[in-house]
Amino acid sequence: MILWVSAGCGTTHASWSFQREVLAADAMADDGDYAGALSEFTRLSKYAEKQVDLQHLQFRSAYMLEQMGRAEEALAAYERIYTRPTHPYDENASRAMYRAGRVYRDLLGQPETALEIWVATVRAFPDGNFAGDALNQIVRVYEKDERYEELMELYADLYSEVRDREIAHILAYKTATTLDDHLDRCFEAIEMYRFLQDYFTRSGLIDDAVWRTALCYRRHDMLEEEYAVLADFVDGRDTSVILADYDYGQYNLAMRRMAVIHEEWGDLPAAIKAYRRFQRTYPLSLDNDDVQYRIIQLYDELGDTASMRRYAAELQKLWPESRYVSRAEALIREAESR
Repeated sequence: MILWVSAGCGTTHASWSFQREVLAADAMADDGDYAGALSEFTRLSKYAEKQVDLQHLQFRSAYMLEQMGRAEEALAAYERIYTRPTHPYDENASRAMYRAGRVYRDLLGQPETALEIWVATVRAFPDGNFAGDALNQIVRVYEKDERYEELMELYADLYSEVRDREIAHILAYKTATTLDDHLDRCFEAIEMYRFLQDYFTRSGLIDDAVWRTALCYRRHDMLEEEYAVLADFVDGRDTSVILADYDYGQYNLAMRRMAVIHEEWGDLPAAIKAYRRFQRTYPLSLDNDDVQYRIIQLYDELGDTASMRRYAAELQKLWPESRYVSRAEALIREAESR
């Protein structure tokens, strides 16, 4: 005999009422009534049955104090949050420490103390989302003062401590971009971009690292190396991924840049083939009429008026409202009159 037991699951009326009151207090804060919201958060903290609710209310109370300009009280409230027993993934604690840095900088005018707090945030919570926010603030401070060599030393120190944690790939990437953007050490940056690709294979920064590698080579007129990087980038991606992201700038730009490189090499048929590949890969791209007109221009350079007419007809059919329709017709008339 099978018994179906209906378990009473869900949320009690009292709990729903509590959550509604929390949402109402959040709305007060969003409307700028920080004093009223603080009073409500403080009151509701006495009735929180779950630790997650209590931590939320404690953080919101501290944030209200910060918004009201009560710096010392806000710092004390934040400190109570991030000095209690925590773990590396504690988002409330990492957020509280990060906000403490903001209080020191924005309310107390102590940027160096803020910097110390943000560095401590990265060290204490290297797996939390706010470690990245803290790192961004650190970078802004050093870049504002053009203290790039000091920043590189800090990157190295932090990386040695957190190499196996979530923040590590961001440190590697920022090391490379500092070398690239501020120290004019392009080839060292390329080594770091490759390090990122090799050791952090699931990082969301890899595509940008690849694109920046290609840009480094371009700045040094190393077209063969640039082309090889772009070709590996595009060919190494599953077509469905690229198609699903047809407006994604790096894939889009990489494929078009490969065509331009063929033009710079003087291989116009290969350039046309590359542009056509772009159109097949990105059939919904808003740039396709531009690309179509460029193909017509290249056939003009090759002296192939028959292909010019064929692609102009396709342009008229697929993009009848394009500004390039009349330009293509004019170009064909000019070519036929030569």
